[in-house]
Amino acid sequence: MLGLRVEKKNAEKARKLLLEQGCLSEEFSTFSDSSFVYFPVCSKEIELPFKAEFISTKFPKKTRQRGFHEILAESKKFTKRELALVPRAFDLIGDIALIEIPPALRKKGREIADALLKSSKRIKTVLAKAPVRGRFRVRRAEFLGGEEKTETVYKEAGCVFKMDLAKVYFSPRLSFERARIVSLVKDGERILVPFAGVGSFPLTIALRKQVKIVAIELNPHAVRFMHENLRLNRVGEKVLVIEGDAKELMPKFDGWANRIIMLLPEKGPEFLDAAVKAAAPDGVIHFYAFSEKTQCNRLLKKIAAACKKNKRSFKVLNQRIVAEYSPKIVEFVIDFGVL
Repeated sequence: MLGLRVEKKNAEKARKLLLEQGCLSEEFSTFSDSSFVYFPVCSKEIELPFKAEFISTKFPKKTRQRGFHEILAESKKFTKRELALVPRAFDLIGDIALIEIPPALRKKGREIADALLKSSKRIKTVLAKAPVRGRFRVRRAEFLGGEEKTETVYKEAGCVFKMDLAKVYFSPRLSFERARIVSLVKDGERILVPFAGVGSFPLTIALRKQVKIVAIELNPHAVRFMHENLRLNRVGEKVLVIEGDAKELMPKFDGWANRIIMLLPEKGPEFLDAAVKAAAPDGVIHFYAFSEKTQCNRLLKKIAAACKKNKRSFKVLNQRIVAEYSPKIVEFVIDFGVL
């Protein structure tokens, strides 16, 4: 069957990206030799930020494990209609599962949590996913089952991130973006990261590249965890953490940054002017923003207006949909060079 051969150093990163893209076979197991790990895949439509080779080989069949939907069905506590409402996807951050509970199933959140806990030994706590709210963009963490806690440790691509999901925002679904941007960064760059959160992008870059990074974050809880994560990953000398409002702080870096990573999609357009000013000649801006699927051109017009205002020109280097948030609304990322 179709397989993907990946160097061992990239194996864990590849596994997570294959899972995110829905390309990893659930029926067969991976195996390895002294140099490579071999993944059973069901498609060649795969995006990886490192070298990998498609092969044809045999894979061992997995020992069947029940999914949490199957466990719910066997409990006979849900009607067919209710089962259809239970989301199949959830976020696993460290040992905490975050799942969205539809309003119609609010009273059955405990049963859903119990099924998740039974489906995987990795899950120790289940929280209900709520909308991001407030000045610090934090989800209200509603406990559903397992160990009653909100603090966890998440590992990704050799980095360790400590966080409290009741106090900070974090998305494991941006792992591909973190890997993608690391692959673009060159040694010696000066990088500005407003809205840096617990430091996931700065730390991922600093662990692999010789760079100078300024990370700006308003949430004091996120700043505290970012300092701790810098210490845990031993990259503190590469990252200057500044607590405060990006609107007030970004003007201090006019013309300084070779690369700017704008990680606040709901308010990204408000900061375009400041980002263009902060970009050095031939600097690159990674601009994240929400938009209707068919309206990416509106975002490009906003970029053009910000560049024109600052007497700069720009060139689009890449654009892609990062995630879908509703049938109509998606998160775009547009990489553009500022000349």
